[in-house]
Amino acid sequence: MLFVVLTASLLVGSSLVPGAQCRSCGQSLGTTKNFEDIFKGRCYDYVEKINPQAFCGKKNKSCDELWDTFRSAFTNTSSCNTSAYMYSAFINASTHSLPRGKSMFWQGVSGFVHELTYRGKRYFALEDTLYGYTLNQLNWCWSGEAGDFNYTLCPNRNVCPSGPKTTYWEAASREFAKVASGTVQVMINGSRFPPYNRTGFFGRVELPAMNTSKVDRIRILLAHDLKLHVVEDCNGKSITELKADIKARGMEVECTDDPKWVRFYMCVDHPNHPICKNLTSKAHSNTAFGVVLYILLFSIKNMVSR
Repeated sequence: MLFVVLTASLLVGSSLVPGAQCRSCGQSLGTTKNFEDIFKGRCYDYVEKINPQAFCGKKNKSCDELWDTFRSAFTNTSSCNTSAYMYSAFINASTHSLPRGKSMFWQGVSGFVHELTYRGKRYFALEDTLYGYTLNQLNWCWSGEAGDFNYTLCPNRNVCPSGPKTTYWEAASREFAKVASGTVQVMINGSRFPPYNRTGFFGRVELPAMNTSKVDRIRILLAHDLKLHVVEDCNGKSITELKADIKARGMEVECTDDPKWVRFYMCVDHPNHPICKNLTSKAHSNTAFGVVLYILLFSIKNMVSR
């Protein structure tokens, strides 16, 4: 069984659940408009179109029931005093198995990794699961013990460190880690300082939650942006700490700097960059390699354009 860490920085974001924030007043935007409709629409889209095979032979998922379960977590508590435990019923109701060897974790590479996973067509990131897809990039909070959604302003993470989104993604990340098996991938940004942070979701929540009887090896694929801004390579300080953390959990680990297939994917959007031109020139000098590269780039472009 194998677990992979991939780091890229060209097309990345540093926030697991990005949201616009009013930094001057310590507030973020309020609950996403039409929150319930978006939730249910995404839910039905996922179970009917995106990943129906995850629910074959099982009781049909009722998105109305899942919404009620999610919504019930908000009563008798304030938006600034939430815990991951309050979402347990919803996580348990919406979780599902993932194909062996297809889990993709990440740290600091949200934009890039989600283009790469392509909603489970290549890999599954947390946001490619039912419980991740329904709430990805949405914002929510509530007012009063009745749990009425606040559509005006929600406190941001600096003001409210135990806010509803933070604790939700902790619960979802822990579940995602628990169901991982076989060859597991994770992406981390090698051009950001530091590439690996033990206080991030991966180091603090996901790695400790992995079942080492199902995942026994982590392969670190460390990629950097096309500007060659290398903060660390595979022998860097924080990556060495990551290797130690993995080994401490009883899993084997290996690391590769800038895998070619990651470079190829970056070059789809930047074909005229000198690094990309160098890759294609090398491909042309090797006919067999050139054919493989052409097929790879064509396939990626075709999938992204759909």
